Amino acid sequence: MNSNEKLIEGVRNSHLPQVQEALAEGADVNTIDKDGNSPLHWAVRGFKKITRALINAGANVNQADNDGKVPLDYAVRMGYEAMVRILINAGANVNQGDNNGKFPLHWAAAAYQSRIARILVEAGADVSRKDKDGNTPLNAAQEGMRKLLITSAKVRGMWSLWELEQPDYTSYLQWLPREVLDDQIALGVTKESKTMEF
Repeated sequence: MNSNEKLIEGVRNSHLPQVQEALAEGADVNTIDKDGNSPLHWAVRGFKKITRALINAGANVNQADNDGKVPLDYAVRMGYEAMVRILINAGANVNQGDNNGKFPLHWAAAAYQSRIARILVEAGADVSRKDKDGNTPLNAAQEGMRKLLITSAKVRGMWSLWELEQPDYTSYLQWLPREVLDDQIALGVTKESKTMEF
C-alpha cells in the first residue's frame, strides 16, 4: 500500500494516527479515489480532527469529485453544521455548483437544514441562483417539503394521500410536525403557522 492509499484508508476508517503517518510519508493530501473523492471528501462526513489535519496539510477545500461535488456539499447534505463552518472558514466557495448546477444552498434547502442555510447565506450564498433545471434553493425547499408531506401522510395513514401528490399541497402544511414547519418558515418556504395536534 502506498502513502496515498494509506491516507485514504486512514480517513475512511477515521484513524487519525494513520492519516498523520501517511502525510509524514509524503502522501498527496489531494489524492483521489476512482470516484474522484479526495481525503477531504471522506473526512467531512463526520471526522472533525481529520478534517482539520487535512486542511492544515494543504487540502483543497474546493476540489470537486467526478459528480462535481465539493466537500462542502457533503457536509451540508449530512447536516454537519460544525463541519460547514470549518470548511467556510478555510475558504470553501459557497456558490460552487456541481455537474447539475446545484450548490450547497440547494442541498440545505431541500433537506430543511435552516441553520446551515443561514450560515451559507451569511457567507454569501446566492439565494436566487438556479441549477441546470432552472430551480432555485426555494424550489428545492418546496420539492423537499412535498416529499416530506407525502412521507408524513404515509406514516400517519392519511386516506387522502393522493391529494398530497398534487402540485398544490400548501393547505396540508397543517399536518407537519411543529419543528419541521418552523424550519420551513425560517427558510421562507411558507408563512403558515398552524399544525394539527396528535
